[in-house]
Amino acid sequence: MKKRVCFYARVKNKSLFQLVEFYNQDIKIFEALGYEVILANTLQDLLFAKADVYYAWWYGYGVLPLLIAKVKNKPFFVSGAVHTQECGGLEMWPKHKQFIMKLTMRYADKTLFISNTDFQRLNDFRPKNFDIVPCSLDMNHDIRVQKEREEIVITITHLTKENIKRKMLLECIEAFSLACQEKKNLTYLICGTLGDGLSTVEDTIRKFKMQNHIKILGRVSESEKNDLLQKSKVYLQPSTCEGFGLAILEAENFGLPVVTNHEPCIEEINKNGVSYGDSIIELSNEIKKLFTDESHWREMQKKGLENVQRFGFDERLSKFKTILTEIGKLN
Repeated sequence: MKKRVCFYARVKNKSLFQLVEFYNQDIKIFEALGYEVILANTLQDLLFAKADVYYAWWYGYGVLPLLIAKVKNKPFFVSGAVHTQECGGLEMWPKHKQFIMKLTMRYADKTLFISNTDFQRLNDFRPKNFDIVPCSLDMNHDIRVQKEREEIVITITHLTKENIKRKMLLECIEAFSLACQEKKNLTYLICGTLGDGLSTVEDTIRKFKMQNHIKILGRVSESEKNDLLQKSKVYLQPSTCEGFGLAILEAENFGLPVVTNHEPCIEEINKNGVSYGDSIIELSNEIKKLFTDESHWREMQKKGLENVQRFGFDERLSKFKTILTEIGKLN
């Protein structure tokens, strides 16, 4: 009989377990290890789940499955990110959230951090039993690294006010507009769920007279996203703060050179596998170079493909296998 894991995340709709890649990858890992995965996003789900082990994404929400696991005498472990939207550490969260996050990390059987950069945001606090386990990417599926690409820059991000600020989307639009002064046939595609930042993005597009060059596509399906990543020529995504930066690795996985900035976590995860620019002009120059220097484009494609190999599906799976063996819950 298969063992069961109750996978908890505080999401509005369970479809997000499949749509959000870091949830989806961990579900695949549990299934590859022989588990039946019970998806839970409500207290009722947690209470009625008949599970052998409980797992949660994010420390602030992990306290509910932690308490239920303790009552049922089942093991519990948790993964997530420490940083706030403003890239503050643990001490920058409101006091009540700090308390909940610390409680979860202190009493979990295992606490996982997705990067060393994010782990350092704990400052002086230390969980009792922790490890740094980067997110993974499933690279076993058939990805065509096309030889010919279209003159397309692409960014994938939710268009909420908080997210467009963190992902520096308005700066990206301005950098793209500067690149268009020399490369007039460029197109910029912005993909992601439409939110309360949409009007600000549209106003910025009009400000730089980029209506004929920039298209807002909204949320796209997984197959549509894959197709866009395969045919685009540059992935553009600087950030003020990352806990890991899975979207950048996804682009690298499709042989798509990335333009980003020197954010500490991005540097940790990507090293020299991406092009860096820390100002609008520098970002624009990196975009132009990738469109005008074919040998440089090929070099950055190769570096990105080499970098992403460090974060394959089997790496995180192996760590999960070790953890589940330690707590005695592996088939």
